[in-house]
Amino acid sequence: MSTPAALQAAPARICVAGAGAIGIVIAARLALAGHDVTVLARGGTLAAIRAHGLELTDRTGVHRVAVRAVDHLTGPQVGPQDVVFLSSKAQDLAPLATLVQPAIGRDTLIVPTVNGIPWWYFEGHGGPDDGRAVEAVDPGGALKRLLPAAQLVGAVTYITSERTAPHAARTHNPLRMVVGTVTPAAHTGTARIAAVLEAAGITTERTDDIRAAVWAKAINNLCTNPLSVVTGATLREIFGDPTLAGVAQATADEARAVAAAYGATVTLDPGEIVKLGDVRTSMLQDYESGRPLELAAIGDAVLELARHKGLCMVRTGDILALARFKMRKARAAPPPK
Repeated sequence: MSTPAALQAAPARICVAGAGAIGIVIAARLALAGHDVTVLARGGTLAAIRAHGLELTDRTGVHRVAVRAVDHLTGPQVGPQDVVFLSSKAQDLAPLATLVQPAIGRDTLIVPTVNGIPWWYFEGHGGPDDGRAVEAVDPGGALKRLLPAAQLVGAVTYITSERTAPHAARTHNPLRMVVGTVTPAAHTGTARIAAVLEAAGITTERTDDIRAAVWAKAINNLCTNPLSVVTGATLREIFGDPTLAGVAQATADEARAVAAAYGATVTLDPGEIVKLGDVRTSMLQDYESGRPLELAAIGDAVLELARHKGLCMVRTGDILALARFKMRKARAAPPPK
């Protein structure tokens, strides 16, 4: 696959599909760097971005930037892009992948920034599991069909952000991403994506083992996100309370054993997580807003990979079950009078 010429000099044509907290951060930083950014959004979010542009509050200040906001990607104003960032929750990715098809040309680089174990985990993996589906996150294989593996750039996002308005997001921590090659065909594209993100103010590390990076983030998410829903605790509270810290560590230990079975060695550093402060996890924010929880990618996919290797994750399964129960109960509760 050739590297799009537009990625060798700004501005590149970039679509950010999904205008949640992470999508707003990425789109705003890229637009501030001079790229031609289109944001795919809908409803009130679409209207707010069209009226006000994007607003990002980060460690460098308050930034307001105009971007093209659309609810479909057909027509002469949009068309095939140099890069498409998929910045939705994992459970929303299949319909989003359908919507972005007009933006994906032969040379378009596709960068999913979803949490948890991605559907592409076994693409280009090699060995007996090469091409294996991850049913928990891609039942029926829709994502495999819609998003060409040769055009994927793996990404792990370390951005703690909260959406403060339909068009605005706030983050107080450093912006960091890790990118790596999913299949050998996208090797050159990975280097270009890293350069584009770095120039936009997002510290970006290239790795030769993107799956190890996926496991590192997945384990952090798994031991904190569902537990935050069950307890209502922030990251600092989870690792500051001896009981909760013990539960988080036990969950992490189970997940680390699964990662090791797939050749990834991951350590958990609670001190680094505590440094993030009183951050509410994205899953806790979703719970409090009544949105669906990202349990399939963060939890169920890890359980699926564990079963494939004959491993049990009893503590993790219990925490996921409790988070699901709490969400069902919240949905069943009558609205406040």
